[in-house]
This record gives sequence, structure tokens and C-alpha cells, in this order.
Amino acid sequence: LLCLFSTIITYILNHSSIHVSRKGWHMLLNLCFHMAMTSAVFAGGITLTNYHMVCQAVGITLHYSSLSTLLWMGVKARVLHKELTWRAPPPQEGDLAPPAPRPMLRFYLIAGGIPLIICGITAAVNIHNYRDHSPYCWLVWRPSLGAFYIPVALILLITWIYFLCAGLRLRGPLAQSPKGGTSRVSLETGEELRGSTRLRSSGPLLNDSGSLLATGSAGVVTPRPPEDGDGLYSPGVQLGALVTTHFLYLAMWACGALAVSQRWLPRVVCSCLYGAAASALGLFVFTHHCARRRDVRASWRACCPQ
Repeated sequence: LLCLFSTIITYILNHSSIHVSRKGWHMLLNLCFHMAMTSAVFAGGITLTNYHMVCQAVGITLHYSSLSTLLWMGVKARVLHKELTWRAPPPQEGDLAPPAPRPMLRFYLIAGGIPLIICGITAAVNIHNYRDHSPYCWLVWRPSLGAFYIPVALILLITWIYFLCAGLRLRGPLAQSPKGGTSRVSLETGEELRGSTRLRSSGPLLNDSGSLLATGSAGVVTPRPPEDGDGLYSPGVQLGALVTTHFLYLAMWACGALAVSQRWLPRVVCSCLYGAAASALGLFVFTHHCARRRDVRASWRACCPQ
């Protein structure tokens, strides 16, 4: 929780000095917030079965935050895949660049609205679905199949397909451009950073909608992919970090579920594994998104007195 909230506060206070896209900023903050919500509610309320209303609220919150976290990871995987497969349209003389799309509302409706609808329907059908006479606050087994485990299976399937397609795009022959040269996707990290530095130093152009435009050698203005890029990490590094975060979260959730549902000896082992997975998840998110980024470290130093 300390690592996750440190990341959230850092990105909120230093939003203008961290070179991430608008999409990336929103997705990272929502992902950290929902992972923190899952961990905090699980640690503080999973065994409060003696308090009926509190136990039901804990079950609903865990249901919502678990689905929303996985959906935000799926949205991030989809954005990375789109960034790797995006190609600039051929410029037409005299045509203005199309306005940049604003997909953030759609992302919020998917990653926040779908879990809200599922939890609302489950609670409206029978509020007692969120409390059984079990030693933990969670869904009853039969309603949980249709309200949680089947949606999670579908979300994981779609997310892993995006992971696989993005990985094949990075490593396979598709990384080559149709003319035989190397496309932007297959650039090494250093080359991509140098290219982005040259673009920033040459003074990027902005169209009326605020999307970034790059000027080619012939003076033709070509629209860049709308707000998908990262100013420091290449798409391959972003994909690796997202996959690591994804599986650490799944490990944390599975170990936590086993810790409250097993007998004494496996419960102690699973509790230790849960603590290790939760700590590893928080440290990895903080290290990758804060400690390793030069722009974040520079913003930290700027906050310190001389």
C-alpha cells in the first residue's frame, strides 16, 4: 500500500513533468488505486463475518475492485497492442490531420462500468449472495461462478491474447516495414529515446485538437499515434512490465484466496506467500514507474530544498 500510494501521489503532484501520455497517466493511477483497494479491503475486512452489513460491503468491494483491476490491465494491453500495430495514413496534400480521439471515457465505462453493473445485478438479485456462513466475506459459491469466475476467465483470455499478439508483433517478422526497412516498433530502446529527444528538441507541432504532429524531412506533417506513447520506455519494456504486474496480481489474489479458505498449515503457508506476492507487486510497480524513471527522480529532486 505504501508503494502504490507513493506512486499515485507522485504522478498526481508531478503530472506535468513526467513524460507519460494522458492515457498512460489515467490507466496507471486507476490500476494502482484498484490494486490498493483490493489489498486494503482484503487485509482489513475479509474475516469480519460477525458484522453483517460490513461483511456484505467487503464482499461487494472486493468483487468490484478485483474485476476492475483486471479490466484496467486488459485496457492497457489493448492500448499497447494498438500502439504496436498503428501505422500513419499516407499524407494527402491539402488535407488537415484528423482530430485526436478521446477514448478515456470509453475506457472508464469498460473498466469501471462493467464491474459496477455485474456487482449491482448480483446484489440486486440477492444481497445475501455476498455473505455465506463461511469464515470469510465473499460471494456464495454458486452465484460466484456466473458473477465472478466466468467474467474473470473471459477477461484473462482477451488480455492474454493481446499479450501474445503484442509479443509476436515485437519479436516476429511483422516488426519489419513493408518496404524492407525497420519500423518504429523494432527500434531499440536507445534509438527510440534518441528519436523522441530529437523530436522534442525540434519543437513538435500541435494541431487544433491538441494531438502531436511530426514533421518529416520533406516538410509533410504526419499525425503520430494519439497519446499512446511513453517518453522514456519502449513498447517492449512497457509490455514486459505490464505482464509482470499482471501475473504478480494474479499470484497475490490466488494466495490470498487460499489463505482464508484452507486449514491451518496451508493457511500459514499461503499467508506468507500472499505477503511476499503483495510486497513484490508494490515494490515492482514503485520501482518501474517511479524509481527507474529519470523524469520522476528529477521531479523528486526538484521538491527537495537546495
